[in-house]
Amino acid sequence: MNDSLPVRSTAEVFAYMELNPCGVCGETIFTEELACLAGGTDEYRGACAGCGRWRTMSFQDQETGVGGPSRIIDAGQWWLLAHKRSNGAMGG
Repeated sequence: MNDSLPVRSTAEVFAYMELNPCGVCGETIFTEELACLAGGTDEYRGACAGCGRWRTMSFQDQETGVGGPSRIIDAGQWWLLAHKRSNGAMGG
């Protein structure tokens, strides 16, 4: 069984990781290492910056030119991320 998530870009990968915090402490940052696996799967793994829990996230590259909405981030999450970043850029 392949548990990797379908992604269209590296930016989508990092957005997903930011939107999905550690299940133990809620920290979004972890010291990730990238492992390129067979079949276009990228696995990011590392220790959570908050509690040290080991985290692993796997992503499957979609074919180039595949359009449409994200299959892993919904519109509300994109809005939340944009809002969070715009507040940070404005100093708030």
